[in-house]
Amino acid sequence: MARGLAVMSVLLFVLATTTKADMEGRSRPNALGNSSAPTHLHFYFHDKVTSPSPSAVRVVNPPNNISLTFLGMVVVMDDPLTERPDPASKPVGRAQGMYAINIVLTAGSYNGSVVIVLGSNHISDIIREMPILGGTGHFRFARGYAQARTYFLDPNGLDAIVEYNEIVVMSVLLFVLAATTKADTQSGYGPRCSSLCNSSAPTHIHFYFHDKITGPSPSAVQVVSPPNKTSPTSFGTVYVMDDPLTEGPDPRSKPVGRAQGMYLSSDQVRIGFLQAMNIVLTAGLYNGSVITVLGSNHISDSIREMPVVGGTSAFRFARGYAQARTYFLDSNGLDAIVEYNVYVFH
Repeated sequence: MARGLAVMSVLLFVLATTTKADMEGRSRPNALGNSSAPTHLHFYFHDKVTSPSPSAVRVVNPPNNISLTFLGMVVVMDDPLTERPDPASKPVGRAQGMYAINIVLTAGSYNGSVVIVLGSNHISDIIREMPILGGTGHFRFARGYAQARTYFLDPNGLDAIVEYNEIVVMSVLLFVLAATTKADTQSGYGPRCSSLCNSSAPTHIHFYFHDKITGPSPSAVQVVSPPNKTSPTSFGTVYVMDDPLTEGPDPRSKPVGRAQGMYLSSDQVRIGFLQAMNIVLTAGLYNGSVITVLGSNHISDSIREMPVVGGTSAFRFARGYAQARTYFLDSNGLDAIVEYNVYVFH
């Protein structure tokens, strides 16, 4: 899939507990599904690594050049999603990430919403299934799964025939479990949570996140450079972070934890990252607990939202969301202080 132009036909559902049919004849949503009817979205996913303007770029080569599976290779994508298999058909979104995907919807009723997919995809299997871990906007607290089926594969998997024979067409079913209420403090979408939340109020955790790339002791380091040095968004760049979290915006204020993980540039048009981090709390009532966040972070937006997909200790089985707001950005656009409000049901 990473060596040509891949096209995926995607069906997106918000599952009711009573839904009985999927592409294989069975679907078994649990109590998370509530009782709402499924929502269905359909689009095609185009993954192109060839031509002067690829939508996916190889950022790490396989360490062993004779590996039959390219073990260790990393590809970052900003793949267009369209209404039809034709790349010129109506655009409906982008798939951004590194095969851990933010499905960013840009048309229709769910314009601006994001669905997060992370899982194993063996493209030679007839049917592949990948979990949906969360989402934002209309898909806050989403759960579900994606099923992929290869529709067409160029026998070479290379650039032998440009435009058409580099196409992999994959039929995909996405099933998303979400609730339906619509109240929110800042984003216009509600803290929609199903019976998972047990009607209890979420735990609110507030802190400041210090991401320092410059100086002799950075807290975030660039581990992969952008393959295209002229990219305006440094597409494909990967950073690893161990950022301090403090009670106030002053870096010298009381430390409350660390944000450990990675973020990679996954948007070719505006600066945006796939961000995966463990919020390791080191003070207060939740000292020793971890909150895991995975989502899309476009840093020019005034408020960014990323799903909480789990946690440990006090936050085992946690669900929720993190809202980020830039408090300070230095003149070179590298070092930043970001205010976080994290809301967790646990």
